[in-house]
Amino acid sequence: MANDQSKRSQEDLMSKLQMLTLDHPHACVELEKVWMELSVLNKEKEHLVNQVRELDKGLVLKDDFQNQLCTITKERDKLMAKIEEHQNHDISL
Repeated sequence: MANDQSKRSQEDLMSKLQMLTLDHPHACVELEKVWMELSVLNKEKEHLVNQVRELDKGLVLKDDFQNQLCTITKERDKLMAKIEEHQNHDISL
């Protein structure tokens, strides 16, 4: 009885080993596919990171231009006020 049980256990183990042996090549193929997909995704991620960096640079430039425009507008308004002041002064003379 113990011998029969041992033999059945051995047969079960051999059957499982055969199944694993048959599944191994398929698992290797699937693993290779996953690695290839990971590689593609990493390239896409790097491309997106670069695009975000470029957009950030653009936003910084936009902010700089807006600040310069604001400064120029303030200077223009001051000059326009001075011109108007001079014109009013000239008219009163």
